[in-house]
Amino acid sequence: MCIRDSVRAYREAPTRQTQVDTGLGVELHQLPIALGAIIEDAEAGVPEGRLVGLIAPHLDLRRGWSCYADAYGLLSRANHAERFVVLGTNHAGSAPVVVATGKDFETPLGTAVTDRDFIQRLSRRCGTDLCEFEFDHKREHSVEMQVFFLQYAFYRRPFRIVPVLCPDPCAPTDGDGDAGRLIRSFGEAVADEIRADGVSTCVIAGADLSHVGRRFGDDRDLDEAFLKQVEEADRRILRHVQTIDPEAFRQAVADDQNPTRVCSAGNIYAMMTVLTRMYERPRLQAHLLRYHQAVDAEMHTGVTCAAVAFTLKT
Repeated sequence: MCIRDSVRAYREAPTRQTQVDTGLGVELHQLPIALGAIIEDAEAGVPEGRLVGLIAPHLDLRRGWSCYADAYGLLSRANHAERFVVLGTNHAGSAPVVVATGKDFETPLGTAVTDRDFIQRLSRRCGTDLCEFEFDHKREHSVEMQVFFLQYAFYRRPFRIVPVLCPDPCAPTDGDGDAGRLIRSFGEAVADEIRADGVSTCVIAGADLSHVGRRFGDDRDLDEAFLKQVEEADRRILRHVQTIDPEAFRQAVADDQNPTRVCSAGNIYAMMTVLTRMYERPRLQAHLLRYHQAVDAEMHTGVTCAAVAFTLKT
């Protein structure tokens, strides 16, 4: 099937269907058991205040287990949102800008309903069709991994999702300006639209951090010294997440020219832009629940991730 036919088939399909490999070696019908085991492993306590944002991995479940556990263990206990804006990373898509999809997500846990009215209003506010490149969602896993956990955690009550993929905020675009400016404008529009309709909303970034090892182009082994350097680099940018400073975060990634290949600066930046537009800084707080390095020395692969909760003091 040529790409044009694939795009048309996606647009005509009633739902977006599961594509992902969970990494656990289990059949998809066994996914709810695996998700339950992960959430039961949560170690992080519940921070004070209302949970309004979350960073969780988009790694496969095996490698991201501990961060998924703390992120979604917390969310399952402490969130009552009616809608989740789920921001993913556009790893291999064609869109140079933010891209949404109006498709409901069909998974082994059921169908997660997409808030198409919100996306249409958001497109008007942004002055562009956010779903123009929605085919990028077909094989992208970073949103889908979050949807799994939302379906498991809230299977007894309805909720809606707003699935969005974000590009690199430090990259140029094709004549429309820098990606950072476009993502910032998008994040501000999301915040304004949430405030306009008044629906209780939580923002989630499905985000991994560094990608290191020979498989990713490093000419050295994943020894203890190198992994310590990677952690130091990750924690330097996470400090800007903890202080909830989206511009400092974006600039830190850009200044260093991203030597450890952080893949999700875009959706983290977008999420912090939404939250800082909506809430006053003294009330909005960030809590680093866990930092994790998933290392496979034999495969020369290391991917890092974090679980971060954003709460609003009452």
